[in-house]
Order: sequence, then C-alpha cells, then structure tokens
Amino acid sequence: MKQSPSTNDPILTDYVLDELPRDQAAELTALLRKPGNQELVNEVTEIDTICTLLSQGLAHGDTLKLSPAQRSAIFQSAKAPTAKDIKSTYKKQWLRPVLVTLGAAAAVAIVVITMSNIKGDKPTLANHSSTPESTAPVVPSTSDWHSSNAASGVASHRQNPSNPTPTPDTAPTQHTHQNLPTQKTKNAIATPLAITENPWQSRAKNAMSRLPLHCGNASWDWLQTWLKSPPATTLDPNAVRIDEIINHFTYHNPADLPIGDLQIGMELVQCPWSPKHKIAAILVQNRSTTATKVEAAINMATAVTRYRLLGYAHANDDTLNNISADSINMPAGATHLVLYELELDPATAIGADVLSVNLRSTDSEQQQSENTLSIQLADNTWKHATQDIQFSLILATWSQFLTHSQLAPTITADQLKQMISHFTNNHTLTKTQANAINTIRTTLNRLNQ
Repeated sequence: MKQSPSTNDPILTDYVLDELPRDQAAELTALLRKPGNQELVNEVTEIDTICTLLSQGLAHGDTLKLSPAQRSAIFQSAKAPTAKDIKSTYKKQWLRPVLVTLGAAAAVAIVVITMSNIKGDKPTLANHSSTPESTAPVVPSTSDWHSSNAASGVASHRQNPSNPTPTPDTAPTQHTHQNLPTQKTKNAIATPLAITENPWQSRAKNAMSRLPLHCGNASWDWLQTWLKSPPATTLDPNAVRIDEIINHFTYHNPADLPIGDLQIGMELVQCPWSPKHKIAAILVQNRSTTATKVEAAINMATAVTRYRLLGYAHANDDTLNNISADSINMPAGATHLVLYELELDPATAIGADVLSVNLRSTDSEQQQSENTLSIQLADNTWKHATQDIQFSLILATWSQFLTHSQLAPTITADQLKQMISHFTNNHTLTKTQANAINTIRTTLNRLNQ
C-alpha cells in the first residue's frame, strides 16, 4: 500500500467485511502481519469483535446457523458429505474468516433479508495480457495421484505412446472461429485460440483423475469487448470458456470440511439443461492469510456411468495448451470452483455414493493435511442449491448457450431467462451478481436483435 491507513480509516471496516478488492486485501493483510503495526491490528480486531456482537445480538450469531449436514438435508444440493482418515493440522488464524462477521448495516439487514453468499471479484483488464501464452486454455494435469488416504492410479491422459489419450464416449465439439475484434489498446486482448469442448468420458475407463485448480482469465474481457463492438460483430465462441467465466467470481459456499488452511465443499443437484443428469459442484477455498499449496483428485463411484468436465476446453493445437500443475500455490482468500455433468445408472438409490474428492494441502510451515470428502445422491433440483452454486449454474448455462454447445443442445434463451427470474426473485443479489446478471441480459438482448 502507498501508505499505512489510520486507525479511523474506512478501509479497515471494508477489510473486515471482505469488501476490498483481492489485491488491496492482500496488501493490508501483509501490512497487519508486520511488526510495529499493533495499533492497526487492535483496531481491526475491535471492528471484528463489534461485528460479531452485532451478528449475535441481531441475528443470533453462529449458534442458530445450520451445520453443513443440516443445510444439505433441508435445502441443498443432494449431498451428505462424509470425511475419512482425517489427519488435519488446521490452525485458526488471529483474524477469523470474514464469513462469520457482519457490519452494522448487514446485521440489521439480516433481520428482514437473507445475506447473499457470494463476493465477486471486480473485472480488471490489467490482469490480462495480449500474449498467446496467457490466453491459451488451461487443461488439467494428467499425472497419477499418490496418497496414503486415497487409492493411487489416476488414469493418465498424456498424449504419448505409453499413455494414449482415452477414447471419449462422444466426439469432441470444435468451436468455429468468428469475428471478435482484437482490442487495440496497450492492454490489447489477443484473438481467442480455436478450442474443442471436453467430451463425455466413461467411468469404467477413467474413474479417477486430477481436479483442475486454476484456469485462465481472459473470457470475461473478451465478452465485454464484444458487447462494445458494432452490432453486426459476431461473437467468437472460442472466447467463451466456462471455467474462466465461472471463476471470474469468488465463492464461499458450499463449505463442508476444513483441510489444513483450506476449505472444501460439494453439492450435487439436477442439471438445469438435462434433467436426467446431475451437476457436481466442487469448491476449494483458501481461508488463511497466506498462500497454501494444494492438489486434488476426484474418484467417480460405480453409480456414475459417464461424466464430462465443464470448461477446460483444449486448444486445437495441442502445443498451445497450458497444462495445470499437479499442485498450485492458492493465494490467500482465493477460491476455485469446478463443475462436472454426470450421467448416473438409473438404478442408483438415494443415498448412494456418487463421487469423492481427495484433497491435500501444505501450509506455509510445511505442515501437510489430507482428507477425502464424499457426496451422496439426493433428489434435489438446481433451485435447492446454495446461492453461490445457483449463480454458477446460470453462468455455465449462459456460456453453453453462447457457444451453441452440441453437448448441451437444449439450452434456450427462455430457459436462461427463467433461471435468472428464479434467482433474482429468491435471493438478495450482491452488486457484483447484479452486474453479472445485467451482462447476461444484455447479451441475450443483443443476440435477439
């Protein structure tokens, strides 16, 4: 930060309420951890305490909050998470996660409305460069998963003679290049590369694979560039990447299990565009004040006949793909959401295991934690998901609509409008969510012209 804030600076309240942009929050966190700033630390702690007292007094605090299991059983996502072989070294930080604090205005508002669950990142063009490398799609790692808590032997998808690419159940869908202009500024965005959608994979052939934990960040700005272009300009479907659109925003729920400094949550709901299928949403978040090393793998249960990873499309030129590392350093406060579409055996009973996630974290002190979180089948529609996941499913549905996805051919503008109507009528939207919904509506109106 250019200068240390004073003890009465409003930025401290914004920090406690998680209302600062991520880069400013990280700078202030680093400042608070430095010696000689005890007065600022005391002020932040006092603000946090006041917010907690307000939360407890006006909203009954945490004592009346549903546990993840209770929330799952009542509202949400067709899941009953279970943990196995716990060996966690989770440590509480000096400043509790801001998710459990409320400012004065929010504490009063909670009496009459439900607090929204999502905090979105502000779009920033400066984070995107014009180099082909930075705008190439990210594809998951294909290396094996070795763990004492989970079976090893992840199916390798490397394209070499010893590990050939597995044969998908359906042919991949290639996007046709259209006419999205390149922005002519010092932060110019490179023209999107031609990409191919992830096809369906057979569970019998590939039951276990790496969970991708990061992605590119160019799609949102590509869409904004198109919206500012002349009306006759067509949208390049290669510019719309589901993983990038979804993870342009930050999510807090679901949050079922702490694993070291990380939190993992899963939801399983009916697929909005294919009611016979399920959507598995897997959220990993770093709630510590420092970066944490993380790696993960998924294991599909026998109830799954086939599945596809939403997003993470491959560049048609394999040499241009950015391969995700086996483990990444997740920044403080960062989240990453991954969505899978699943086709289940029709005979699968409610309560049957559907999939599990093996997650390993290593904190700044090199303490390692590992755990497995499983999810079971329940009969819930997407409308029963948390607000965060409902929002992400709207984004995923919209992304596939824009690209005319052959893997989700039933998506229509009317369906999207119905999803948006339900979402806006049943939730109090954050400013970021409201802006995103307006962007979606703008694209639908433009395509209808």
